[in-house]
Amino acid sequence: MKHRVALTVLLVLITIILPGATAFADPVPSSQWGDCVAVLPGQRDDLVGAFAAMDIPYRAITSAQVKDDAFLDQLCALFLASDSAAGRDAAPHIAQWVERGGLLYVSGSALDVLLDAFPGRLTFGGRASPGPVTVNLNDPD
Repeated sequence: MKHRVALTVLLVLITIILPGATAFADPVPSSQWGDCVAVLPGQRDDLVGAFAAMDIPYRAITSAQVKDDAFLDQLCALFLASDSAAGRDAAPHIAQWVERGGLLYVSGSALDVLLDAFPGRLTFGGRASPGPVTVNLNDPD
């Protein structure tokens, strides 16, 4: 139950943070969010189900799309679910996209893609357990 509450809070915050979604910005049609928010489904969590339950527009994508720079450039947020099939070869594409301003969320074992995307730039305090994980940025450049 705690994880559902945490995921719900996270998803609500992300919809507020996304460009154009703040209370001070002009309203953005919900169909536009479905075009720029993408979820790579996984085996261990149900981000697709969470988005659907909260009626947040998104597009479910494939691992091939995560490696397509032109496709990534169309996104404002990318969610990689635990045990998704992003693969190590997606890491450089994701890194470039994040460095250009993309918003990335990783869950569970998808953390490996994040570590591959930014080798040596991130460290974690201790062993990761369920819930939020503290990440320290070692190389702000």
